[in-house]
Amino acid sequence: LEGNGITVAVLAHGLDTVAPSSNRDLAERILEKSGALVSEHPPGVPPRPPEFVRRNRIQSGMSVASIVVESGEIGGAIHQAKFTHDQGRMLYAALPPEELRAQYKFKAEGARVLIDRFRAKTIGSQDQLLDQLPIIRAALESGPSQIPSQASLLNERDSRNS
Repeated sequence: LEGNGITVAVLAHGLDTVAPSSNRDLAERILEKSGALVSEHPPGVPPRPPEFVRRNRIQSGMSVASIVVESGEIGGAIHQAKFTHDQGRMLYAALPPEELRAQYKFKAEGARVLIDRFRAKTIGSQDQLLDQLPIIRAALESGPSQIPSQASLLNERDSRNS
């Protein structure tokens, strides 16, 4: 919101409510900044845990990439990553150096799952993230059919490491 981009929030329930209610101010700020709240559910559908998982497929489908910053071995971020992978989108997992993980009690279990199971590309530093931004921007500007698949990103990485 502060970057003056366009924010779209995908809700896991009808548009007649905001859940959790603590997100009400956030929802209002999104709308004030010309963003949007979207849902596949009609008004009156309450928030239920399975719907939060299901809405992740829409979030990843609307995105050129997903960057998972911190996660346990199970949970919403892992579901998001699975949808991202299955949809052929770019998937990144933050995995800072060991000394920083220890210092900040960083949960790295999810990153390891993403790297092992979904072949997420590792981002271990701010510089590595900044190196990926031109790739993400190019994919965004070229349209959905031009989004590089996870396999092409891995092949590119493997050829550089050879």
